[in-house]
Amino acid sequence: MSVAAIIPAYNEEGTIGKVISAIKRSQAVDTIIVISDGSTDRTVAIAKAAGADVFSRTKNRGKGEALKFATTKTTADILFFCDADLVGLQPRHVRAIVDPVRKGTVAMCMGLRDRWGIPGIVARLDPLLAIGGERALTREVFQRLTPEDYHGFSVEISLNEYCKRFHFPVQFVEMVGVTHVPKEIKWGRVRGTLRRIPWLFQILRVRILAFFPRQQTWHKH
Repeated sequence: MSVAAIIPAYNEEGTIGKVISAIKRSQAVDTIIVISDGSTDRTVAIAKAAGADVFSRTKNRGKGEALKFATTKTTADILFFCDADLVGLQPRHVRAIVDPVRKGTVAMCMGLRDRWGIPGIVARLDPLLAIGGERALTREVFQRLTPEDYHGFSVEISLNEYCKRFHFPVQFVEMVGVTHVPKEIKWGRVRGTLRRIPWLFQILRVRILAFFPRQQTWHKH
């Protein structure tokens, strides 16, 4: 089964090169696609130099829309989503996430970053709230999303919700040694906090909606 790595990026010149390098060295994917979502720094140049297929959007439209756009640029059976601001990503982490889906063991495998064990605790208490940009999934799972699910960061919890609702098997993998650059460091304390607030509301919205039944839907992209 073919695998495409998809990396949404907005001004991530400091980390994206190493992220692409780790994915390439894993030999777990067939192609690497970077969506520069309105970047104004050297993200595009660095991603191209690292060997990724890069598509640039002049306006920042959010992570969900970037992922949706990227899936139209590949016919891969398996999609590996990965954030561009990771620190410490290694080839073994990529393989650990992709392999269970490639083998058909699960429909989605999600990586949990190294945050003092908190993501693992959250995943066990409430799998819907296991949020993270690193995950491999079949194209079939992604096609379950509705247009509303692409809004910002709600795409991540929406994928969790669909897997639970339609009984797609899911696996979680702890990525020891992997962290990311916080928003407060990238954009400053005030701007970073302001960007985090909508993210929290989007997660809360989808979590509340999960209590109500949805009709089974199928969306082609």
